[in-house]
Amino acid sequence: MYRVEGARHLLPGATAAACAACEKHIADATTSWALKHSHTTTHNEPIHGIAVSRATDGPRLVATASWDHTCKVSDVAEDRVVANLEGHDQGLYAVEFSYIQPNILGTVSSDHTCRLWNIDSGKCVRTLGEADNVGHTDEVNGLSFNRRNGWVATASDDMTSIIWDSETADEVTILKGHKAVVYGVCFQPDGPLVATVSFDWTSKLWDPRQATVVKSLEGHQDDIIGVDMALSGNLLATGSDDSTCCVWDIRNWQPVSVLRDHSGEVKRVAFSPGGNMLATTSGDKSVRVFHMGTFSCLSVLAGHSDHVFDVAWSPGADFLVSASHDKTWRMWEPVGKSMSKLTSP
Repeated sequence: MYRVEGARHLLPGATAAACAACEKHIADATTSWALKHSHTTTHNEPIHGIAVSRATDGPRLVATASWDHTCKVSDVAEDRVVANLEGHDQGLYAVEFSYIQPNILGTVSSDHTCRLWNIDSGKCVRTLGEADNVGHTDEVNGLSFNRRNGWVATASDDMTSIIWDSETADEVTILKGHKAVVYGVCFQPDGPLVATVSFDWTSKLWDPRQATVVKSLEGHQDDIIGVDMALSGNLLATGSDDSTCCVWDIRNWQPVSVLRDHSGEVKRVAFSPGGNMLATTSGDKSVRVFHMGTFSCLSVLAGHSDHVFDVAWSPGADFLVSASHDKTWRMWEPVGKSMSKLTSP
């Protein structure tokens, strides 16, 4: 299980410095990422979302969210589905594991709801947006768990993001201000802010307690799909259909790098747990991994036969997984000249 110190989640018996050092070694030593396994029979419709369990003392679990209305949880080591989560009325767009309760995950759907599941029982424990006059009025595209409390944020086609109390299913606040679809949302790991991205080509940083916009960032030339914030809380990454990923420093609200390596739309983006690497997905059917010290591309992960829409890291950054509209998900591991020196922290 994770040990919580403030907002940081550490591997068992490890210090934050040790975890960061191990991840930095992966970033510095990696010359490429190799395909470990391709899972081709999990879903019969495109896979739109993927997540890795944040627990580190049990089976390595990967959750996939599909347009076939289901979320499936797979044990990586045994290469089998251990939970089939059914209950949404329409396709699923995203999935994420809780930080505070590693056996809880959330899914969002075009049925306008977010569901919270207990993966041990395979049961839905709460539906956010089920009550009358509560919740989103259109498709829900993304979600994010807060690392320090029971809040869950959701993003919707109704141009809003809602912050929920996951225990009561009550709305904490509604963030209104975008002029088009809100596709992605994430909490600042070590701070109070919430970031949202929209088809209005802007990213917004919010104070959720006041429901006010702190800053609106402009620069992309098309719909913005993906958003993530590094563990330090200083770097924000946004992925857009303009084929770029922009990395922002929110201390001065300036872009520190615009990554133009993809030849197709950039979809979801994900910082590694320590923030030393960034993975991006694209309509060009690839995942790219970038070094956040040099902003150079470490590796191109190719092999999917359709859009790659989502990517997620393991807690120790020793593998990542990708989800594609080709109905498969893939697991990748780092390789490099000195990767044999890696040991568990």
